[in-house]
Amino acid sequence: MRRKNGLEKRRVLDSGRGPRYGARWMAEIPISVSPDGSAYVDLGGGKVRDSVELSGHEDADRIPTLDSLILHFDHYGRLTAIEVTDSVGSVLPPELIEDGVRSDPSR
Repeated sequence: MRRKNGLEKRRVLDSGRGPRYGARWMAEIPISVSPDGSAYVDLGGGKVRDSVELSGHEDADRIPTLDSLILHFDHYGRLTAIEVTDSVGSVLPPELIEDGVRSDPSR
């Protein structure tokens, strides 16, 4: 089955909840992981213009992960990167960390 954008949809069974549709591929997203527990998820945008720390969000007390996240945006307000300031193992899924590049984040 083809979508309007030309991507093919495929049927995937999802743990007994019935069929759902997903893309056949997923974009590669570079993740730099530092020994100090920080990480930088580069979403392939442009130059960072604005950054928002989520530690001040009203739900930060309820969701501890927000204390460790900074969102970076480009000139057009598009999300270009996600920065994890510490405890990357508590913030990102293990699969992302294992596949990440072990180095200092390039910001």
